[in-house]
Amino acid sequence: MKNLSENIKITPSQALDVYVERYPNTTVKKVKLKAKSNSFVYEIKGYDNERKYEIYVSPMDGTIIQVKEKLLKGSHRQITRESTDKVDQAIDRAIKDIGKDSRIYEWSLELDDGSLEFIVKARTEDDKKIKYGYNLDTGEMARRK
Repeated sequence: MKNLSENIKITPSQALDVYVERYPNTTVKKVKLKAKSNSFVYEIKGYDNERKYEIYVSPMDGTIIQVKEKLLKGSHRQITRESTDKVDQAIDRAIKDIGKDSRIYEWSLELDDGSLEFIVKARTEDDKKIKYGYNLDTGEMARRK
């Protein structure tokens, strides 16, 4: 798998814009970058009063790769463009914490009990998997595995 920066041409905010253009009257609850099929993909989830939506967006050119829709159960809060604008800063913090020789292979931005959480999965230079979580509301590390 290639390095994260080599495969990403579309910012998290641009990926969010793709979702919002397709589903303009919905609320976003998750933005995630993950490894898939030897590359990367943005996964964006949202909902409205009746359905929940999930789209996969190419981080190379912003095309929609896949769309899923289901009936909604329960209530949710929202991830906004202001939230996705914090991702680059959160990645920089994670790189400092996990070490510059580690490789990030997945991250997600999620609402967890009302807090905005940024979760990073990476591999150390000796190929050990590690996972860090940050509360983006406070800037504090929330968890480490």
